[in-house]
Amino acid sequence: LRGAGGGISNLGVSWHDPETPSNVRAVLFNTLVNENVAGFGGGVSSSADDDATWTITNCDLRDNHGWSGGAINLSGGSMTITDSRILRNRADANGGGIANVTSHGRSALTISKSTISENSAPAGGGVANGVHVDGFADLKVDKSTISDNNAAEGGGINNGVDLGTAIATITNSSLSGNSAEFEPAPGLDSPGGGGVHNDCSPLVQCAAEVR
Repeated sequence: LRGAGGGISNLGVSWHDPETPSNVRAVLFNTLVNENVAGFGGGVSSSADDDATWTITNCDLRDNHGWSGGAINLSGGSMTITDSRILRNRADANGGGIANVTSHGRSALTISKSTISENSAPAGGGVANGVHVDGFADLKVDKSTISDNNAAEGGGINNGVDLGTAIATITNSSLSGNSAEFEPAPGLDSPGGGGVHNDCSPLVQCAAEVR
């Protein structure tokens, strides 16, 4: 799989001057994103600096396929998903539904009053939250349902980091029917964390809180 954003791609970086904020604002409202394919973000891909913002409201993202992020790949900036449904997407690496994975800067994902169901990936069947090189990945889930997703690590949510900080906070939500039975990809551990899997090296800040 190649490219980014099979349905929608947002490259919100100031290439002429990396020190200048891109000030990208993207809104997706009452929209169906269906049966798209790409390397990063089968449905939607956003690779941006810290100041870029996405708002997704009352949308359906289903049956998309990506290498990272079956429905959505977020790498930098912030995204708020409200009253939306992310269903039956798959990824070949991480984030069957959504991948919030950065290698630099801050990447913040907030999910509210939404359903993430029947997605699959080797890591993070529903949602993958993490940092590959350095940076801060922040995931907040509130009043949402994460159900019937499948992975080798983190059937519902996988929170992991090599260097940097990854924080996942889940409140007032339901995690049910998720499983860690997916065949592990090369380099992944044996299956673990049907609901939430917290996988971090001992030299980083990493926490997953469910309340």
